[in-house]
Amino acid sequence: MSLLSTLLNTMMNSVRVEQALRKVGSPQKLVNLVGNRVRELSSKTQKSPPLIEGAQGLQQLDIALEELSLIHI
Repeated sequence: MSLLSTLLNTMMNSVRVEQALRKVGSPQKLVNLVGNRVRELSSKTQKSPPLIEGAQGLQQLDIALEELSLIHI
């Protein structure tokens, strides 16, 4: 992975975290919600598909953050 790619990925994660945090309101709640969703996405027995379009190529953490930033809480 190039330095530019790493930098862009880090910046995008930062934006996703900020958006999701604004929706959720508390860092502790965000950590719990994201952790639960990542477990759902990665579960071998009860796999839950992404709820967003264009999730191909995104890591599970990115998918969870994107989903949280888009939902209405």
